Amino acid sequence: MSLFDNLTNLQQLVTLKLFNDLFPRPPAESKLQSLPQCNKFPPNLKRITLADTFLDWKHMSVLGMMPELEELKLKDNAFTGVRWILVDGGFKKLKALQIWKTDLAYWEAKAEHFPSLQHIVLKDCTRLWAIPSGLGNLETLLTIKLHQTSHAAATSAREIKQQQKESNVNNGLKVYIFPSDL
Repeated sequence: MSLFDNLTNLQQLVTLKLFNDLFPRPPAESKLQSLPQCNKFPPNLKRITLADTFLDWKHMSVLGMMPELEELKLKDNAFTGVRWILVDGGFKKLKALQIWKTDLAYWEAKAEHFPSLQHIVLKDCTRLWAIPSGLGNLETLLTIKLHQTSHAAATSAREIKQQQKESNVNNGLKVYIFPSDL
């Protein structure tokens, strides 16, 4: 029996937090190998938090297909690997995306991948080269907050703000970068 076998029966569940509490690092045999298909999750999930799950970024497509998902928090190596390439058709209602402490370096996405996204928070993503420039076309984007990221990621956030200002896509975008000397 799988951890997820009966999860779909929780029809009213709107928040799910999945933490791996084996410290300091999970042994290979206890590591979560993948996520189940989207239909194994409760249909009304709006908020998901994953932490220390060490999943490969290719499994993000499962989360992207969740029809009601509005908030996604990925903490402490929830996903690992240097490249995240989004696929079309997902994250239709996602409003808030938080990614904390990951080895992600290359993130490839377009505005169409996140049509409702309002808030991005990146913390301790020190290897990330850039926030995808395609997100500069998002009219819904309100804030980008960076905490302890790379200089390149901070520069890309500033460029997205400038891109939106120049194209009149969204003059209300706020960018917060900590520390401010990034």
